[in-house]
Amino acid sequence: MEKRERRSVTMRLLPADKELIQDLARDLGYPDRYLALLALVPIVRKLTFEKEERKPFKFGLPAELEEALREKAEEQDVSQVQVLLAAARKLREQTAKKRR
Repeated sequence: MEKRERRSVTMRLLPADKELIQDLARDLGYPDRYLALLALVPIVRKLTFEKEERKPFKFGLPAELEEALREKAEEQDVSQVQVLLAAARKLREQTAKKRR
């Protein structure tokens, strides 16, 4: 068997994304994950992404919220921005349900 050139990497993935990569070979009928990942090369080379520009947004953050964001971000090992956006989306969702 010929030696396969590869490098071991660690990526932080969501469970569904981990499952996608982990099961790629089986789901697509490849004999192993290495060959399934090699099939991604031409696709990766053709991919294009629209660049979304992040823009500064200055606003007053209540001290209590700042503390809660910092605590949750440290606890969950995520950014405070992720926590803030997740909470804002959840509040919007809860409010929309109440209005129905």
